[in-house]
Amino acid sequence: MDIEENFVALTNTLLNHLRTGEDLTLSLSAESSQFTRFNQAKVRQTGTVNDATLTLTLMWEQREIFSSFSLTGDREGNSP
Repeated sequence: MDIEENFVALTNTLLNHLRTGEDLTLSLSAESSQFTRFNQAKVRQTGTVNDATLTLTLMWEQREIFSSFSLTGDREGNSP
């Protein structure tokens, strides 16, 4: 499952668990890129970076709490 699909699935789960009077904001910061490191004109390392951080803010009765955590790509591990 890619980052966007994971975010949408988690968002739907969280929104379905809101109670009356609660509001939720979600923010996703994600990166998926490839890199190559060179040293003295030789390829020394190649790799990929897949990183995503979800920030959520829960608001209720003029109070709010927020948290940020990494999305792993494992929906079970990301369940609320």
